[in-house]
Amino acid sequence: MLPAISRDVIDAGHESKPDEWREVLTGLKTAGEINLMCNFIKTTYDALMDELDDTTPKTRRIVLPGGTYVQFSAYLTGIEVNLAVGDKISATVKFRPTGEPTLTVV
Repeated sequence: MLPAISRDVIDAGHESKPDEWREVLTGLKTAGEINLMCNFIKTTYDALMDELDDTTPKTRRIVLPGGTYVQFSAYLTGIEVNLAVGDKISATVKFRPTGEPTLTVV
């Protein structure tokens, strides 16, 4: 999943505007949280748990079919282990991008 891109909206309205229409200003752009589902592997889980203690963002890359990719800097913000009886154990890993993601088309 690619990050959802959005821009904050700042309410700049006040009651003395003609006809009481609300006015807005644009704020900062942001790349939304990215959730990746994967198979649970104990060694990978341990490495991700160690990364939760790190306060430095890391460079991430999501490669699409054909080689096109999106690259961004992000913090690991969460790990959810999904237990299922009689099936493979999966996990959801959550990342929060910081700064601008870049799309490279190959």
